[in-house]
Amino acid sequence: MGVGTVATNLTKQKGMAMLTALLLVALATSLASSLWYGTAADLARVRFLQHNYQAKHMMYGLLLWASDVLEQDYENDDTPSDGADDGWLQGIQNMPVEGAVLSGRLKGMSHCFNVNNLWQQGQVSDIHYQYFLRLLQLMKLDVAIADQILDWLDADQLPRPKGAEDVVYLGRQPSYQTAGGPFMHVNQLQLLDAITPSIFDALKPYVCVLPVTGLSTKMNVNTMPPLLLRALDQRITVPLANSLYQDGRAHYNSLDAFFQTSDMAIITNSQGIKEQFATLLSVQTRYIEAQASVSIENSLHVNYALLRRTDRGASVVIQRSQSPFSAAER
Repeated sequence: MGVGTVATNLTKQKGMAMLTALLLVALATSLASSLWYGTAADLARVRFLQHNYQAKHMMYGLLLWASDVLEQDYENDDTPSDGADDGWLQGIQNMPVEGAVLSGRLKGMSHCFNVNNLWQQGQVSDIHYQYFLRLLQLMKLDVAIADQILDWLDADQLPRPKGAEDVVYLGRQPSYQTAGGPFMHVNQLQLLDAITPSIFDALKPYVCVLPVTGLSTKMNVNTMPPLLLRALDQRITVPLANSLYQDGRAHYNSLDAFFQTSDMAIITNSQGIKEQFATLLSVQTRYIEAQASVSIENSLHVNYALLRRTDRGASVVIQRSQSPFSAAER
């Protein structure tokens, strides 16, 4: 073997050794980066779970605060009633505690008409149906909306005169079916054939979706807007409705006090009117939406709960959600 051949072989061996060394360095660097990234991701994941756990328990604390505030509200009143000026509506804002900032808000849900009231115990509730028809007529909206709501609520597939059952909705893209039961959120009304986006925008300040458990939910005359007051009876004029509303400051302590107000006394003296109104109305807010917000470092945790007040004023949670129970703003 010549000298030149030996030199060439040595050069190749050195080149392979250097290439091997470079590969080992690259593998070591990649492994170190992978370990660092994995550790950093694990730490971030653990930190997120810790914040989430902390926020969850702080939200429970906010719900306990809400129940205490609501119960105290009734304890301080000789005649328990709720109005737009009640202290529990003020909530709490930006309260620092244990490395976090808490905010809580309560919103009454008895100022609106609960569409689930239209179907009760397997049949149409005529008082609620007639009320809703009057509301639609005042708003100059198609009364077919009422029939389509009933078709959504009932279990059969027999469309009402202006209604719509599965055969209408199965042709949509994507297709869907009627529930055969109560609405779960007011935004579901947008699924009805007669409700366009503009109609929904018009309706959503006046309607809501609340559970019906044997007894119908009632609207609070202290917080009902004038349009809903007018829908009670065709004799309630715009000036009378505005007078009853008192620019949002109405606070009747009882239905009798409401019935005896100005021209309402003439209307409620008609036979059967007080009983009819008593089915629809109350002076209390029984359902409340609670919003709890917890800010920890750079993360914000927001949760909602639907509360039902007991006769003593305290509340129980009947539903939780990551989104509001009231209609979403556009």
